[in-house]
Amino acid sequence: MGKRDEARAQTVDRILAAAREEIARVGGVGLSMRSVAREVGMVSSAIYRYFPSREDLLTAMILESYRDLAGALHAAEADADIADDDGDAAAVNPDALSDAELWSRLAEALRGWGLRAPHEFQLIYGTPIPGYVAPPETIPAAGEVAAPFLGCLRSRHVPGFESAGAGMSAFANDSRVTPSTAAAVVAAISELIGFVGHELAGHFVGLADPADDLFRAVVARQVRDLGLGSAADDDELLWNSIFGQAFARHFALHPAPGMEMAHPDDSPYRVDELTMMDGAVTLVWSYPEIRSERGGPVRVGRHWNLRELRRGFSPSDPEDVAGAVIDEDFLPLALPSEDREGPDGIRWLGQPPPA
Repeated sequence: MGKRDEARAQTVDRILAAAREEIARVGGVGLSMRSVAREVGMVSSAIYRYFPSREDLLTAMILESYRDLAGALHAAEADADIADDDGDAAAVNPDALSDAELWSRLAEALRGWGLRAPHEFQLIYGTPIPGYVAPPETIPAAGEVAAPFLGCLRSRHVPGFESAGAGMSAFANDSRVTPSTAAAVVAAISELIGFVGHELAGHFVGLADPADDLFRAVVARQVRDLGLGSAADDDELLWNSIFGQAFARHFALHPAPGMEMAHPDDSPYRVDELTMMDGAVTLVWSYPEIRSERGGPVRVGRHWNLRELRRGFSPSDPEDVAGAVIDEDFLPLALPSEDREGPDGIRWLGQPPPA
């Protein structure tokens, strides 16, 4: 590069840096070529020698933002070997990240970049700037952001998006995935972008703030929905689902929440709460005829970790285990003593649910 070209490149970098600062102050709608030129120290007419129009400057900033985000995503996958054409990363490197782990890492990288560069994020994913139409060259740049996510799905087919993927055949072929899978990935990335946009707008304040746990839960569900979990993970999810249905079926009949039944010690009880989530079951019941010092009925709770139940009970059929838990670990229970009552007013048997 000659000195003239080098000087021009430096000026372009200065203009783009000044334009980013301008957008941070006034947003994309308020971007002014005159203000950017003044910030760089040139007359307003001179800036047009580098960017013929405001739209050209916006396009350059959008392309730069896409490149920065794509760079953050590629950095996130740098520690993981890219899977071969058969999708078998472990055959290349036994320490390589699984597709599920890589998807999670990419999702965290996208969110991290958005939180670090909120104005650049809003420039490419926020409210459209009136009068600006992104030119075709921004499409490949956006594709570079999607590429690492699509790489997690090669050799997999995600059903349920066939109709949505009908118009994505070329994009899917270029990405080496089925049209339905391409549509599923686009939908998942859109969900991640929407989450970050929601977070930047402050909509989680007072609700899920910080939103780390909520984001991880969203990503974990995406991993399951996209079929990225291992066979062992899928088997565990199926076992937990069958167990939960069998467990709930028992209490739907004997008794349903709010209905009273007699415990083996002849104390009538009622099921107040039965929840199943995150691989665990929590049951809370009360004794309407037995009063606590707080003045209300005595409440008792039990929390079971399904992975531990699966290991500890035999046989391993989930329906049999559900019956065994009720017969061996619930029905024989006597009323717990008062000293077992926690701050929540529940006398927990064993360990309470994690906070």
